[in-house]
Amino acid sequence: MDAPSPLHIAMFPWFAMGHLTPYLHFSNKLAIRGHKISFFIPKNTLNKLQHLNLHPNLITFFPITVPHVNGLPHNAETTSDVPFSLFPLIATAMDQTDKQIELLLKELKPQIVFFDFQYWLPNLTQKLGIKSLQYLIWNPISSAYLGNIPRKSQGKYLTKDDLKKPPAGFPDSSIKFHSHELRFLASTRKIEFGSGVLLYDRVDTGTKSSDAVSFKGCREIDGLYADYLETVFGKPVLLSGPLLPEPPKATLEEKWLTWLKEFKHGSVIFCAYGSEALKPPIGFESIEEALPEGFNERIKGKGIVYGSWIQQQLILEHPSVGCFITHCGAASITEGLVNTCQLVLLPRAGADHIMNARMMSSTLKVGIEVERGEEDGLFTKESVGNAVRIVMDDENEVGKEVRANHAKMRNFLLSSNLESSCVNSFCQKLYDLLYGWKLKKMMVKIDDLKVENEKMKKLLGRSSRAILFGPLHLVAAMDALPPMHISMFPWFAMGHFTPYLHFSNKLAIRGHKISFFIPKNTLNKLQHLNLHPNLITFFPITVPHVNGLPHNAETTSDVPFSLFPLIATAMDQTDKQIELLLKELKPQIVFFDFQYWLPNLTQKLGIKSLQYLIWSPISPAYLGSIPRKSQGTYLTEDDLKKPPTGFPDSSIKFHSHELRFLASTRKQEFGSGVLLYDRVDTGTKFSDAVSFKGCREIDGLYADYLETVFGKPVLLSGPLLPEAPKSTLEEKWLTWLEGFKHGSVVFCAYGSEGPLQHNQFQELLLGLELTGFPFLAALKPPIGFDSIEEALPEGFNERVNGKGIVYGNWIQQQLILEHPSVGCFITHCGAASITEGLVNTCQLVLLPRAGTDHIMNARMMSSKLKVGVEVEKGEEDGLFTKESVCKAVKIVMDDENEVGKAVRANHAKMRNFLLSSNLESSCVDSFCQKLYDLLYQF
Repeated sequence: MDAPSPLHIAMFPWFAMGHLTPYLHFSNKLAIRGHKISFFIPKNTLNKLQHLNLHPNLITFFPITVPHVNGLPHNAETTSDVPFSLFPLIATAMDQTDKQIELLLKELKPQIVFFDFQYWLPNLTQKLGIKSLQYLIWNPISSAYLGNIPRKSQGKYLTKDDLKKPPAGFPDSSIKFHSHELRFLASTRKIEFGSGVLLYDRVDTGTKSSDAVSFKGCREIDGLYADYLETVFGKPVLLSGPLLPEPPKATLEEKWLTWLKEFKHGSVIFCAYGSEALKPPIGFESIEEALPEGFNERIKGKGIVYGSWIQQQLILEHPSVGCFITHCGAASITEGLVNTCQLVLLPRAGADHIMNARMMSSTLKVGIEVERGEEDGLFTKESVGNAVRIVMDDENEVGKEVRANHAKMRNFLLSSNLESSCVNSFCQKLYDLLYGWKLKKMMVKIDDLKVENEKMKKLLGRSSRAILFGPLHLVAAMDALPPMHISMFPWFAMGHFTPYLHFSNKLAIRGHKISFFIPKNTLNKLQHLNLHPNLITFFPITVPHVNGLPHNAETTSDVPFSLFPLIATAMDQTDKQIELLLKELKPQIVFFDFQYWLPNLTQKLGIKSLQYLIWSPISPAYLGSIPRKSQGTYLTEDDLKKPPTGFPDSSIKFHSHELRFLASTRKQEFGSGVLLYDRVDTGTKFSDAVSFKGCREIDGLYADYLETVFGKPVLLSGPLLPEAPKSTLEEKWLTWLEGFKHGSVVFCAYGSEGPLQHNQFQELLLGLELTGFPFLAALKPPIGFDSIEEALPEGFNERVNGKGIVYGNWIQQQLILEHPSVGCFITHCGAASITEGLVNTCQLVLLPRAGTDHIMNARMMSSKLKVGVEVEKGEEDGLFTKESVCKAVKIVMDDENEVGKAVRANHAKMRNFLLSSNLESSCVDSFCQKLYDLLYQF
């Protein structure tokens, strides 16, 4: 089917430079994709923005004559032309352009209009048969916390006490306001803002009547709040991306260029209190008469106070500018973040400004907020000077942290795929909106369309998922999307079976039927985790015997690490059983991971295949062969020191022993004479799509990169939080754990199948003993030993004397981690174990096994997210000691340890994020929608 036609979009922002500018930035990004933009703008303001129109062949300005309103200066058009007290009159004047707008829309016939404060616009567009999208240029967190719609049960006029607490279901408990802010925010509920309309009613009426709502932001930072609002609003909520400013065609005015060149690199402070910079203060006609006595004489050309519109973007890009004092408008924040100047946050009295300041200073820590009086909200010259010095002083510790965070955020925002992915996703959702949003009930009639494709017939007969770019009329109700039939065929390891089954439970909740292929003797170990036996059916697989394997060995749990390749060979030899099952069951799609031969089999049977890898996409994005195809098959340690071309994160670092190991794995044979990397890569190349465990907020950057590299859909399943199992903890473990204080037990599980070398096995146990805490260690006998007992350190059992247990069989890890006595979890850093640790209150000690994803998980958790402490190892030999094990445990278990405090706080935030009400549901729903797209593409 041909690609959809370009859209015709009309833009009608609020008459303020801080709104007109981001609307135009967004127009440029849409025009790059071929869309036609009709931009409605006050006629005298047009010239101020002309230089930012980078696509005049597609973006056309339509000048609006702003009528005069009593009380406004003549020719006043935008908020730049008047003091703050007259902004409501600008709104009244804007409302009186409604007849001009109606005539333009009738003539231009756009498919959709983007608007913000024009509460009357949706009724007008509806009358004309045009869609409307309320595009708000702030982040969704402001509307989610402060908006009237999420708080409708509290009434219209909210009090300070109401606003101290978030609305019901709000997914973030960390937001705090000062007394003066609460007083201001409560007062704004009664502010009239033009035409006799309250400020909040102006926004809320537009929200309620529009076809969809959109915010500036990206899923990695704002997705949680957007998903919450989509539930609250009951309509699509889109994210436009961060709206990074395009390089303007104009150059900086000569007067500013000349002045800035006089100063050292990074030495100038630029203060712009809104897009209009510093206006004369209230009660003064000019800047000059309001200046402090003797001010000009003291600054002697080193400072300029300017009262007119200024080229903010170009000034911020100048290398002399080292600090940006901002009022915290969304556009200004973004322009500051993508430049190297440091942010000093001085939020103006505006709900979104206050919220932006709090996010930047407290949550993201990329700027310093100017201190104000708790009650009066006033700042002083000392507090302004202090904030500037913090960010400008190279030796200030707080400043160092802020500068480092700013640099990371800048790299993230400027990463090659971020904005492109956001805007592409926005455009796809816009098509969905224009050609029928995926509702539970959708009514369609197709005229002049010959339906020949069998999948299309099936879809139109059973499903609402029909986005068509031909004539479409709403006439007859159709059923909701049909349930899918999915087969699951994971690698024969408990660390893969478990997350596949967790995911099966989440899909079954949504009505999908799951056929789960599993070795027959392993079935009973997982039966208790099947929460939907009416929809999830286990199909036992007989694993053939392979020479070299113990008899009845089925999974990696049954053999030492050295025999894992033989388990892979045995799994490959189940291909005939799998073929017979697929022929009989006829699923629509099969999820697999290490079975490189599976896509060819499913293709032959007319079944789709999805390679579902249970680790984060960061591992294959950095280490996979496909992103590094230009470097050849056998990568060296030096190759792996650097990320592949286009990789969107420069912070990943490896130790020497890790690089040596990672390079060695490129030549590792892993069953049936197939290299380990070839086993994965062949599946990737021939599957219909690839999926990873993860969510967009953490992993979206890497998933988008891989989608570009692979040239096929890359889906994220969500974090796969374990469902509460139906079984209870075995009595022996329950009795033992209840003998210890809350949070005092260390639980160590080194993977369901990971054996250690004998010396490391003993160092680990001696380290546990050294901590002095009670411990339960689930370990395999070390290499070269048949039992745990013979491998224990001399005198170990006598010394631990019932306070420590070393157990060599499969154990109920999830239930043990949930027990309140467990305070620390030493993990091998497998994906499933990491997740189970993060959603519980026990602290993480990271001891990654020799595995690419384990090493990458450890680095992400310890260095990037800072939610755990990694056990120190020798740089060259990779060996840990009893002292390094003990040290890591003590850090996370000691309430007074500063590093431990930070890790515990970050872990708590991550736990709250993962357990927030909408996160996983949104991830799985999005996954299912993309799966439908894959199955019914035509």
